[in-house]
Amino acid sequence: MNAWYMLAAYVGAILICLALCAASLAVMMHGIVKQKRLGGRLAFLIAAGAVTAAVLLFTNSHETYYRFNDWAVSGSTVQDIVKHYGEPDINMYTPGRGGSLWYYIYTDEGPIMPDHLEHFYRIGIDENGRAAEISDTVRKGG
Repeated sequence: MNAWYMLAAYVGAILICLALCAASLAVMMHGIVKQKRLGGRLAFLIAAGAVTAAVLLFTNSHETYYRFNDWAVSGSTVQDIVKHYGEPDINMYTPGRGGSLWYYIYTDEGPIMPDHLEHFYRIGIDENGRAAEISDTVRKGG
């Protein structure tokens, strides 16, 4: 999935959840003003808040790409990463010297100035074999 589409999906999901929370809050306030029981309204507000929290948690933990949990990858060992995500498409890691693991994520064919390059989820590995940095990158030279 192109980064523009992913961003649009994330923003759309967040806006829908915030609208859901605003609507449930308005319904709840209407019930308070009319002095009606809040049982169902309160449950709806709690459910809307829980869904919003889940969407915000997902979009923040999968910031680089939706298939990869940046929070889980950060600080993980090479063995844990390979066990969870499989063998990398490009392996530039040398034990004891560091390097990086590259996983293919998409080719940019987006609607706004596409670069037509293969994009990779790059995990920079330090000399101790732990993930030190995470980025969305392309191969050198285009």
